[in-house]
Amino acid sequence: MPEDGTSTRTEQARHDGKPESDKRMILYYQTHFATKDEQETLVPPAELVRNDAGVTDINLGAIHLNNLDDDQERDKPLTINDTVPQDPKLLPMWDELALIREEVDVHAFVGGDAPGTFIRLENEFRRYYPLLRDFVAQYRMSGVDLDIEREGKEMRDPTGTVRKVIDALREDFPEDFTISLAPGASELTQDEGGMSGVRYRELYRTHGAKITRFHAQFYCGWGDMSSKDNYLDVVDKSGIPAEKIVAGVVTHNKHCKDYIELSKLREIVRDLRWERPEFAGIFGWEYHLAGGSENDPKYEDAPWRWAKEISTALREA
Repeated sequence: MPEDGTSTRTEQARHDGKPESDKRMILYYQTHFATKDEQETLVPPAELVRNDAGVTDINLGAIHLNNLDDDQERDKPLTINDTVPQDPKLLPMWDELALIREEVDVHAFVGGDAPGTFIRLENEFRRYYPLLRDFVAQYRMSGVDLDIEREGKEMRDPTGTVRKVIDALREDFPEDFTISLAPGASELTQDEGGMSGVRYRELYRTHGAKITRFHAQFYCGWGDMSSKDNYLDVVDKSGIPAEKIVAGVVTHNKHCKDYIELSKLREIVRDLRWERPEFAGIFGWEYHLAGGSENDPKYEDAPWRWAKEISTALREA
């Protein structure tokens, strides 16, 4: 483990009295600031705790590892979207995340749709992995979510690269450090790599014990959460137990046109809890604008309400 106290800090983030739950309510947090009335304001994560929204995890990102050989990128080797973590602009975000850590685990989600991060990890692992490791340690992340998407098709061995990252994280961080992956749901059932080129069935056979959970994207053509059936089909065909597969949905039609109205989604969640009690939970892409497609003014400027509706359905008797 790193000599800078990574283990101690991460254990504090995981063992400080936050309630444990076998059902995860996860929000991805990529849009950190929104413009309204010509003013840019923070999309406030602390509202999730102030309003008892029942969120267990926030995945902060997207974390990008940039080209160290490029004159324009050398001074910002790691960014959250396009901003270096220490930029004063992000101080309000870090302050709010610090306030909620006792109740919500904060993870770094790495990669996403923008290419480059995993290609660099494949080609120069020893040069680029320390950037990720040190960021996770310095900012006390409770885990890492590896979101390798289309750039995997440009790589020689995306499955092997993901294995290498998982092995290094398990070596460098405590046993309870969370490692998740974010495949398209259909990728979990394929022997050959799908959208990303990662062979997830093979990865689970070799590294399943090191992977905390899969955040499967059931939207934008990679899956369908308009009923319980596709989730159950993915579980059955993947060989991965339901307690390791979190079902992902979009929180607004802006993200893609697969938004499921809350009244329907609540029923699907209840159906899954009944048929597969070990069902891992729900994630929402993303926190910003959540619930805004409900045509109900109460969700405007209050995305925590969407999360609270789903977390209630996940845990109600």
